[in-house]
Amino acid sequence: MKNTQTTKIIALTFLTAISTASFSDEGETVHTNDRWEECAMDINPNLTQSQWKQFNKNFSSILYFKPMSGAKPLGKGKVDISLEMSRTKIDEHSGAWKNTFSHPEEDHFLAGDNHQLQIPVLTARVGITNDIDAGITYTKNPGANYSWMGMDAKYAFHQDKSRGISVATRLSTVVIMGVEDFDYYLAAADLLVSKELGMFTPYAGVTGIVSSANETTNEVNLDRNTLASVEAIVGTQFQWNYLSVAAEADVARTNTYSVKIGAIF
Repeated sequence: MKNTQTTKIIALTFLTAISTASFSDEGETVHTNDRWEECAMDINPNLTQSQWKQFNKNFSSILYFKPMSGAKPLGKGKVDISLEMSRTKIDEHSGAWKNTFSHPEEDHFLAGDNHQLQIPVLTARVGITNDIDAGITYTKNPGANYSWMGMDAKYAFHQDKSRGISVATRLSTVVIMGVEDFDYYLAAADLLVSKELGMFTPYAGVTGIVSSANETTNEVNLDRNTLASVEAIVGTQFQWNYLSVAAEADVARTNTYSVKIGAIF
C-alpha cells in the first residue's frame, strides 16, 4: 500500500510540473491594462527574446502591404479606392502574442474563439504613368493605441496587351504609429505576373520582406530583432466598370487571406 501511495504522489507531482510549465507560456492568463478600450500593443515584462523573435515572424505577414491586384497598372490618371479585410490565424495564448498585447479585461481576447485576427485597411492607388502606380494604405484601431501606414510603387516592365500578360516589380514599406513600447518597420520587394481573362485577372508572385522590431520600454531589455522572409502570393482580381473586387492568399510562416472591394475611376 505504501509503495502504491508513493507512486501516486510521484505521478501527481510530475503531472503538476508539466502543467505548470505549459501554463507559464500557453495559459489563459492575460496581460490586462484598462488604459485602452480594446487590445493594445503593450509589452509585458515577461516577454523573452525568443518570443520577441516569434512575434516579428508572425506580425510581418500581417503588416505587409499586400498588392491585392495583378501586375497590370491602373493607367495614367486613374484612381483605385478600396477597403480591404485580412484574416490571419494566430495563437494569442502563446508568449509571442500574450506578452506583446494587453487587454482591457481578462476575458477580452484579441482574436476570439476562432483564433482569427481580422484587420480592416483603407487603400488608395493612383496611376502615375501608364507603367507606374503609387499607393498608400492606412488602418487605425480607435479603441487601442496603434495604427499603421504604408506606401508602395509598382512598375510594369513588361506588358503584352495582345495576350493580356503583365509582369511588374513592386516596392512597399509600412511603419507602426502610436505605440510607446516598440518601433516596428517593414520593407518588401515583389515580383508579380498576371493574365487578363475577361473581367478576371488571376495573378501570382513572390515577395521578400525585411522587418525590424525594436523595444523602447524599461519593462524589458531585448535586442532589436531584424528578420528576412519570403512569401508566395496568389490572387484574383475582378473588374466590371467602376467596381473592383479581389481575393488574395499570402503563403508564409503565417498565412494571411485577404479580400477587397473598391472603385476604379
